[in-house]
Amino acid sequence: MPVSPVAQVFRAGYVELSKVTQAQPATTEEGSLHDQLGGFENVERALARAANAELTTLEQSIPFLGTTAAAAPFVGLFGTVWASWSVPGHLRGGQREPGHVARPISEALVATAVGLFAAIPALVAYNAFSSRIRVLDNEMRNFSADFLNIIKRHIFKKAA
Repeated sequence: MPVSPVAQVFRAGYVELSKVTQAQPATTEEGSLHDQLGGFENVERALARAANAELTTLEQSIPFLGTTAAAAPFVGLFGTVWASWSVPGHLRGGQREPGHVARPISEALVATAVGLFAAIPALVAYNAFSSRIRVLDNEMRNFSADFLNIIKRHIFKKAA
């Protein structure tokens, strides 16, 4: 899964862990403990940085969906009001037959329908993507915590 956000977090953590374990010198116990803590913090920062980068990438298009969902009904309402302005003109002109008044009213309803047609799918997509992003954010945080626990338990303890 090369494009998975969790895989990217793992990759960043693994690369940093490789650098840290290769750079650890064989020194005294006190120096080794200091190196371990610094290396652990480096891995922790790399994981957090990668998770934040992935989250930013995932959230890039969400504002467009939110704006569309919020603004489209107002665009439809504006179209409805605009089309409704012609109804009194038809009535003043002596055109009181249903066919003359029905056309501007139907145009107003079409404007409303177009606004809702854009807003409803955008809102559903916004909610679906936002929910999925929250799940991925939690997965990245949980993975980072698990990765750091494994490092503490197996790699940095052995060097002490």
